[in-house]
Amino acid sequence: MDHRCLWTGISVDKEGNIYCCGYNSYNIHQLTPDGQFIKLIVTDIKWPRGISFDKTGERFLLTHDPNKVTLYELQESV
Repeated sequence: MDHRCLWTGISVDKEGNIYCCGYNSYNIHQLTPDGQFIKLIVTDIKWPRGISFDKTGERFLLTHDPNKVTLYELQESV
């Protein structure tokens, strides 16, 4: 994980995984409940600021790029 990144939004899924919005790195990091990096789940998204999961933990809303909101489905690792 790039520790120089400006973290602007954090959320947790139903398994306790942590999701961090990297405002200046243009991506979303997925971390284990104890903070270990798993993967980038969204890349090349301009200025992500906030993330929030639905009740099922399978979809999330992401606020980004001035005044945009996008709905994503969380993809399981293969």
